[in-house]
Parts: sequence; structure tokens; C-alpha cells
Amino acid sequence: MKSSHITTLTLLFSIFHCYFGNSQTVEDLNDRILFFKSDSNFVIDSTGFSKLPKVEMECAQISEVPGNYYHVSDLNFDGLNDLVYFGSCNPYNEVEIYLNTGNSLNRIFKRPADKLRIEKKETRTIIDMVFPSCCCLTNSEITRVVIFNNFQFSKHTLNIDRETEVVINEPSFETSISGILRKTPQINDEVVEDDCSDKKIIGNQIMEIPEKSSLIVLYKQQDWYLVLLNSSQFSSQIGWVYTKE
Repeated sequence: MKSSHITTLTLLFSIFHCYFGNSQTVEDLNDRILFFKSDSNFVIDSTGFSKLPKVEMECAQISEVPGNYYHVSDLNFDGLNDLVYFGSCNPYNEVEIYLNTGNSLNRIFKRPADKLRIEKKETRTIIDMVFPSCCCLTNSEITRVVIFNNFQFSKHTLNIDRETEVVINEPSFETSISGILRKTPQINDEVVEDDCSDKKIIGNQIMEIPEKSSLIVLYKQQDWYLVLLNSSQFSSQIGWVYTKE
């Protein structure tokens, strides 16, 4: 598996504020990328697990020691301990987040992940996770869930294809451009069979960029832009676009 290589991030706060909302800033994005590249050393703390309301989990390791899979912490600052499950859920590892109502644990989030980090700030808890590209999954997914002290939460996933080498080393800017988002800065439209489905793979294409889409340019290489495309409210994709199309 080829890892994405990510260097210095010098991005504009105002642009990314429009893309990611109040919970995501330039520093947040930089932090998420660095976490993606790093080795995980998060320590699970299950203290208080036996006092939590009981909940049935599809993937719970009920025969194992709770300290191996269940992290207990007050995520939304309401005085009640909440629960994060991080463990096996065939065929992948998974993160599940449960908030404590006092009488029950309500699941608010579930996603495959091989790496976990939880950081508590003054008014919010930040939960980062990575599901790396593997086999038929071509994107690495870097997901951030932010739980606030007003019982609200946000989520966003940054997708990076396994073939995309990300180099960000100059001030970024916003532009409107149409074309094809590609994995690498070359035009390759060769049609081949997809071993993982009955669909065809068209060269190094990721997706067609909708007309007049607003993109964040992260890097310029001759006639190519490395861009961040906001593909939905909750998801963004990094890829290359040819500026002469």
C-alpha cells in the first residue's frame, strides 16, 4: 500500500472555515493530516465501565477484558460518563460512540477505523479516526467527530486515494474550475476491469468535478492543481485537476 506523503500546510483560515464550518480550522486540518501519518499510541481507559447503563452492541467483545475495547469518558461535559467502543467488527475494526442519557447509552456514530485518538478540550471533545486504504478500498478515510458541551456534534471525513501524493507547501487559494478530479497529475483515461466490482475503472479518474464548483487549491505543478473538493457537507476529497481542460 502506498502512503500519501504530506508536508507543510499553510492554508487560509477564511477559506477552510467555509468548507468545514465552525468545528474545523486550518490547524484542525493540519492536525488531522499529521495524525494520519503518525503511529497511534492512544491508551484505552475503561475505568467506570461497570457503572454505565447496559447496551447491546453488534460488535462487542463481551468475552474480552473491557479495558481492551471500551473507553469511558464524559464526552459532552454533562457529568455523565459516555462510551467509545474501539475493536473488531468483522471484517474490520470499528469505532462506535455512545452518549449517556442517565438511563441508557445512545449510539450517535459508527464507522470502520484502524486508528483512534480522543482529545478533550475546554468546551469540546475531539475524536479522530483513520480507516486506511486497503484491498478494494482505494481511499484512506480520515474522520473527525467533534462533540460539544451543548449536546451538539459534527463530523467530517477527508478522503485521500492511495495513489495521491499530497504536497502542500505554498499559500492556498479558492478557485472555480470544472474538469476531472484525478489521483495523479497525468491524464489517463484507459478503461480497465475493476477486480472488486462489475464496473469499469477509467484510468486515474476519481470523479467529475461539477460545473463551477468551488475548490481549494493546495499546490500547483505546471498546468495541474492539487485541490480539495468539498464533495458533500460531511466529506471532502483531495485530488489533481488539469487546468487546461
